[in-house]
Amino acid sequence: MPIRLRISSAIPALIAALVLLTAGAAEAAPLPPSASTGKPDMVTSSSARATGTVDPHGLPTNYFFRYGASKSYGFATLSTSAGTGSAPLPVSAQLTPLSAETTYHVQLVAENAAGTSFGSDRTFTTKPTPNTVILGTAPNPVLFGHTVAIDGQLKGAGAAGAKVTLQADPFPYPPGGFPQVGNPVVTNNFGFFSFTALPTFTTQYRVVATGKANPVTAVAVVGVVLRVHVDIHRSHNHRVVPLIHGLATPGHPGSLALLERLSRGNYRIVGVMTLHGGSATTPSGFAGRIRVHVTGRYRVEVRATDGSNFPGFSTTFGLRAS
Repeated sequence: MPIRLRISSAIPALIAALVLLTAGAAEAAPLPPSASTGKPDMVTSSSARATGTVDPHGLPTNYFFRYGASKSYGFATLSTSAGTGSAPLPVSAQLTPLSAETTYHVQLVAENAAGTSFGSDRTFTTKPTPNTVILGTAPNPVLFGHTVAIDGQLKGAGAAGAKVTLQADPFPYPPGGFPQVGNPVVTNNFGFFSFTALPTFTTQYRVVATGKANPVTAVAVVGVVLRVHVDIHRSHNHRVVPLIHGLATPGHPGSLALLERLSRGNYRIVGVMTLHGGSATTPSGFAGRIRVHVTGRYRVEVRATDGSNFPGFSTTFGLRAS
């Protein structure tokens, strides 16, 4: 007797439900994050910013950047949360410290419970070390007629063999100043350079150094002290007041020559003379008969009324009371 199988009409519906359930489960399967490495920016000689985007695909996701001088990387930023979103999220991290003039590789890495994703490898090159210049002067202030040494050192990229130019802007510092003085010099292997100058008035000196990274400047002010020479013409007659006369260089007609007496470690003004004649290249003269009431040590101080030179002092000399 043949066996008859009765297929229930509910079975097709059950199969359809299983198919839908399986498809839903497949659709709900968690996905690893997406990671895309962006172009590094804000690059300096010692740092850069790594950029990129991360899509967490709905799962808690962290990211970090690997970086180094090769694709082996070797360094990594701190792991940071990218949240649980479902859209690309811009991310970034600072890379520091870095070496100047060095090519680096960087890669974004994102990870969540479903897996780890790696962005593409990107490269960038750090900039040269910024140049700086150290400047010194000696002696400063300098006595008129003497030279001043203007020495310095260029530091940073290309410091050795760099061209350095000296410029000067003397008192009264006219607009558009700082014309070049002499010929440029070249720094030695350690970036050192030196100039010699002979200023007449107080002068602002500027050096312009052109290194590999960027031109840099430094300014130093050199004061120039008036040179003062005094002669005393004494009479054999002690009742005659001695004649005090002398020269001040450079010339400052109309400025004052002050006779000063040493008293208890300080100088006190006891007489005044006026400078006559002279110019920037020739001396001014002064003369006067000044009666002094105290025997002692004296000097003459000359002050430039316009401030273009530092006050100058003669050597000390003795005067008797008259």
